[in-house]
Amino acid sequence: MCGGNGALGIWRCADRSTLVIQCDECNDIWPDPAKIAAADVIRIELPASKLPGTSVFIYGPGAGWATDEEVGRVGWTKFVKSKGTALGEG
Repeated sequence: MCGGNGALGIWRCADRSTLVIQCDECNDIWPDPAKIAAADVIRIELPASKLPGTSVFIYGPGAGWATDEEVGRVGWTKFVKSKGTALGEG
């Protein structure tokens, strides 16, 4: 874990529907936006890592930062504190 230096964003996994919270510095993830604590973190190994307990790849074709529409579709809009542009995204 990066010690809290990274920004958290909502990441769309390679299945194009599963969303997780991801740190942009260390790539740690949290599957539930209501549970963002050190005890809830999932440390992943890059690049070909699956979300534990699933067949969903976190990275690969179709993966990327979630759009506002995708965030709204899963009911996570209330967890968005501010919006930014990821490096390389515009």
